[in-house]
Amino acid sequence: MLGCIICNNTSILHICDKCLKGALAPTFKSRKIDGFEIFSFYKYSEIEPLIHYKHKMAGSFILRQLANNSFKKFSQNFEYDGKISLIAIDDKTKHGYSHTAILANAMRSSVFRPQWGAMRAKNDVIYAGQSLEFRKSNPREFDFKGARHKDIVLVDDIVTTGTTLLEARACAEAAGYEALFAVTLADAME
Repeated sequence: MLGCIICNNTSILHICDKCLKGALAPTFKSRKIDGFEIFSFYKYSEIEPLIHYKHKMAGSFILRQLANNSFKKFSQNFEYDGKISLIAIDDKTKHGYSHTAILANAMRSSVFRPQWGAMRAKNDVIYAGQSLEFRKSNPREFDFKGARHKDIVLVDDIVTTGTTLLEARACAEAAGYEALFAVTLADAME
């Protein structure tokens, strides 16, 4: 038995159902950056300690719970005439798993088909805590291997300035794909 990392009550999972339905109930949010719609489910400040678990092995379990609590519910209520490839935006994997693949996989449905390893950053630049100018002058330089479907949705864990998502969208569109929108777990814009 584990203790819930939020309330310390006994739980078989890292986060108990009471906390997932209460304190961690997602709040759907949308914002546009350069005309590109980005949906998110949490304010970054609400889940910052949980996001930082992505740097630890327990992070895969915690992210899966958060993704099932948000991404999965989003996909169950989404209607579209056709299939959409979910493109997990990957940095270089350092902790044995891709946190964005976990998020994309939670959205799997009759419409959404997750793909991971299709959009990877070529560099090791760390954006955390960096300015917009730094982000723009140090692009991710994505390598995009393509998608199964022409319509795609980009998946990332956090949106701050939108630089990463806009670069990924440009890369996909240069390859002939239509980036419909992006979905992130958290939005750092308060």
